Amino acid sequence: MTKQSLQALIQQADNASMLAVEGAKLDFALDMAKLLARSSLSRSDLAARLDVSLPMVTKILRGDSNLTIETMVKAARAARGKLHFKLTAEDSHCRWFEVLTTERRNATRATVELARPQGRPVNVWNEVNVDETESAAA
Repeated sequence: MTKQSLQALIQQADNASMLAVEGAKLDFALDMAKLLARSSLSRSDLAARLDVSLPMVTKILRGDSNLTIETMVKAARAARGKLHFKLTAEDSHCRWFEVLTTERRNATRATVELARPQGRPVNVWNEVNVDETESAAA
């Protein structure tokens, strides 16, 4: 076995699309965890909604399983969400944002106002969809 530099191994994995595949799995798992938290659903709740075992939910949320699109859609719907795919050119940068319904926006605004000191204006755009992973991905 020959020794390869770390950079060469990373390049080899990138050429084989392994990094993109693993990144997509992790993105889905992180998004599912966020969706569960937003929906105030536990893993047990999700298992019951999907009619699967708790270990299967753990498998979904672990981020290392090669899930079918069918499983991903069912899991997203069970967590009160939707699954979206977007294909872009290789050299493009894609950014996602959510547009909130009036009901959800008002509920979010009320939550943000409770957490803020009085007198400061509420900017829902800055408060609602903060993505902790964006700085790492940028």
